[in-house]
Amino acid sequence: MVAVAHNRKYFNSLATMKKKYISVYELSIYLGVSKNKVYNMVKTNEIPYYNISNCIRFNLDELEDWNLINRVRSFEED
Repeated sequence: MVAVAHNRKYFNSLATMKKKYISVYELSIYLGVSKNKVYNMVKTNEIPYYNISNCIRFNLDELEDWNLINRVRSFEED
């Protein structure tokens, strides 16, 4: 429970900083998955990313669009 509260606090601070690009670690917190899962998504090109000086980075605007495209509709929405 403490880790979850820490992660939320960390990501909320990211949101207030208005960062345009985030790291693998930051994305793992945002999505609620492990860093290994994020690396696997990059390896299989499941998620848009940038390789900046051998560092994987994700554009927040593109991630929001990607999230909406990959959203699964509920039965109530059909």
